[in-house]
Amino acid sequence: MALKYSVFTILFLLALSELYVLIAARTSEKLKVCLPHGGWLVGRHWTSHKGRHVRAFMGVPYALPPVGDLRFKPPVPFGSWSGERLAIRDSEVCIHRDTFTRQTQIVGSEDCLYLNVYTPEKPRTSKPLPVMVNIHGGGFISGSGVSSYYAPDFLLDHDIILVSGNYRLGTLGFLSTETLDCPGNFGLKDQSLILRWIQQNIAAFGGDPNSVTIFGNSAGGASVTYQLVSSLSEGLFHKAIVQSGSYYNPWAQPEHKGIPAKRARKVAQLVGCNPEENWQNILRCLRTKDASDVVATLYEFFEWDFDPMMPFQPVVEPPHEGAFLTVLPRDDGMPHGFSLPLMIGVTSEEGLLRSVPLLTVPGLLTDFKNQFRKILPISLQYDHHKPEVRDEITQQIEQFYFKEGHNYDKQNHQNLTDLYSDGWFVAGIDEYIKQRVEAQNSKQLPPFYVY
Repeated sequence: MALKYSVFTILFLLALSELYVLIAARTSEKLKVCLPHGGWLVGRHWTSHKGRHVRAFMGVPYALPPVGDLRFKPPVPFGSWSGERLAIRDSEVCIHRDTFTRQTQIVGSEDCLYLNVYTPEKPRTSKPLPVMVNIHGGGFISGSGVSSYYAPDFLLDHDIILVSGNYRLGTLGFLSTETLDCPGNFGLKDQSLILRWIQQNIAAFGGDPNSVTIFGNSAGGASVTYQLVSSLSEGLFHKAIVQSGSYYNPWAQPEHKGIPAKRARKVAQLVGCNPEENWQNILRCLRTKDASDVVATLYEFFEWDFDPMMPFQPVVEPPHEGAFLTVLPRDDGMPHGFSLPLMIGVTSEEGLLRSVPLLTVPGLLTDFKNQFRKILPISLQYDHHKPEVRDEITQQIEQFYFKEGHNYDKQNHQNLTDLYSDGWFVAGIDEYIKQRVEAQNSKQLPPFYVY
């Protein structure tokens, strides 16, 4: 009886709390913003780390739900509404299964293209505030921009506006036929549309559309480097911060020609579509399938444990209006983003992302040692090379990191961690820095900072 009473009390208090938030939102003019199209957003109160009062506008739609005929297509702007729209709760996360936590459950919704805007309730200045746009990480297969992932608690101690949004992930965000039928990069196009939404709407929140900084970590950092080269996003932001990811990292590089189309046909086969049909018929069939069934196919592309880490990556698209990327970033001589100020860097032990499961999941380390020459090319994603080239790369890596043999365990894992720090993160960041330095030497460009 006491337990039932306790549960009832908790539910009652939660309902009362929700009612308070709703009433406060409806009655406070401070929490209302009129957008340029005439519709209103009604937000809620938030409190920063140091107790500063913040306005939070949550679950704001920036694109139509990418469902049905809009699946595997570029995002379509949401458009306008009349009257007031409540913006007091996070949206659903984009549907995914989190391989980093070895999650078996599929979570989220396909209807997920929403963003959050956080603003100080009482800025210390009357000038428009600089805007920071967070692009979340998660390897292009997981993560979200909702407050439970990226809250404004610390940044909103300062006079800035923070925007954080969702973009499509995994198969639904990056499947490509390598043709105009389904060119790919939909998750990156979602990010670009968020930036366009900011240009059109952020002034209504007190933000400066001429001072927009994009930043992200891991896949978010790699996404920032992609936004810096895509003509689709040119002029939509003015500074960038790249953390632990670039388009040179093996898990973020544009996929090799022929592989995306091959994987698209495999997805079709896995969900019961005929992979031998033409692309129009395959896509028509894929759009009828349950989103969770499409997402579940991701696990069928791992060749060893959860490697290759990201089976669905950005791609080079056929040239067309609305394309995000039509040439390899390394071949784009002077991307528009090279004229913008940049901060870039990595942390000291990035490779723990891989070495920890190797050392803690039963049997994984033994398998890794016994099949090192087979597994490493898959794990570091250089298995597309000819066998003799693959073997030479593996031998050089082995000689550099494991001079004394594969004698790593929980007490002696640094060489293993270093291998994955360098292979998955540091080398790609270093390559991007070199590209920027070469551009810097040939042209008068703004400074960039490495940390």
